[in-house]
Amino acid sequence: MPIIHFVGEDGDDYGGPRREFFRLLMLQVTTWGIFEGSTSHFYFLYDQMALSEGRYRVAGKLTAWSILHGGPGLRCLSRQVYEFMCGQEPTQYDWENLPDPEVRSRIQKIQDCKTEEDFWAIKSELGDWLSDCGLSFVYTSGIQDVERIVRGVVKHFAFLRVSNMVTEFTGGMDEVGQLWQCCCENWEAFLPVFTDCQQPMTRAKFRSLLLINYSPIGSNRRDEEEETIYTWELFLNMVDAKDTSVSYEDLLIFITGTDTVPALGFPSKLTVDFFDREDGVRRLPYASTCSLNLFLPRGLSSEEEMADLMLTAVKCGIGFGKP
Repeated sequence: MPIIHFVGEDGDDYGGPRREFFRLLMLQVTTWGIFEGSTSHFYFLYDQMALSEGRYRVAGKLTAWSILHGGPGLRCLSRQVYEFMCGQEPTQYDWENLPDPEVRSRIQKIQDCKTEEDFWAIKSELGDWLSDCGLSFVYTSGIQDVERIVRGVVKHFAFLRVSNMVTEFTGGMDEVGQLWQCCCENWEAFLPVFTDCQQPMTRAKFRSLLLINYSPIGSNRRDEEEETIYTWELFLNMVDAKDTSVSYEDLLIFITGTDTVPALGFPSKLTVDFFDREDGVRRLPYASTCSLNLFLPRGLSSEEEMADLMLTAVKCGIGFGKP
């Protein structure tokens, strides 16, 4: 079990710093020069130097390490890349998000063929290129084979051309508890871990993660806590309506150190606890990312004050162990 300590920050690692570390690590892995494409449609980059330096294998190891220790996965691969990696037939052959504009332009020309004459012209222009993509059957094909050809080009550039890079990455994952084998056997369950298909955090989902630790019914503290929770719910209304710059992902980072629910889930519910307010003292809400606790002030009856305190705490509160 890795123990994480951020230089210059207080606090022992009982889970929170580790989740934060892996969240930042996965962001960093995507900038290592081993991927290309748009943020939510990453493809493996064909880079022989990165391959010889072992960057793909190290990235696989770190990804597996993150998943197994409560961190996120990559959450950026093109869905069809992930499906190819798992030995599955893609649900959709998406050529419009391929990184190379020249490849997209040539596929568009093939797609635009309407007649045999059009197709013969394309074969004359792109036949050798298609053959280099492993589609030598193109010379004996007809207009009815256009879709098959497009699929072949997509598979070539999305997966086959970079198969050595993919093998290194998955091999790195398998060095950590044979995790890639588990992913392949349960590929649909791991889809949100590797691709950007996870639904945005909603109020209902966020609230389902919380457990409110009330004082006994009938006590003065209980009345004050219910008052606070009422303004807390109003604040969540603001988050839901995007009337504040705080998002549910921001709140999740503030409480847990990660912006998404880990693949293996949190070890426990996120607990809402309370602290007493002092006259003349403005004390911000705070959280323990290790014990997964959010602490709110009792007796807070103003929606505006709750929103102001949470905005300041979430956006300006930096570091572990610093309420």
